[in-house]
Amino acid sequence: MSANNTPRLGLPYIIASQAQKEVTHNDALNLIDLLVQPVIKGRTNIPPTSPAESDAYIVTTTATGAWIGKENQIAWFIGGAWRFIAPFEGMWFWSAVDARDYVYHGNAWMAK
Repeated sequence: MSANNTPRLGLPYIIASQAQKEVTHNDALNLIDLLVQPVIKGRTNIPPTSPAESDAYIVTTTATGAWIGKENQIAWFIGGAWRFIAPFEGMWFWSAVDARDYVYHGNAWMAK
């Protein structure tokens, strides 16, 4: 994380004399919306062809398409594009597909 973001969740800080503060604020609200009660659609290495706004997935090994090089990250469809969130130790998501919790530990997601 940089000095422009919170250390744990990477929420953007509003900088003094920053133009368009609402953009930064709205970005932070979207991140909070994803991370406060985190739900993923599942775990996959293939981006879905028709994701809905705010769909999120854990990217598995040998990712393809827009997800190449994003293994273990959270792929989040927001604003019509994929955004990626790097996991940190203890990050937790609930999977709506298999009704299981997943926790990031070491360098991998573990089912609980």
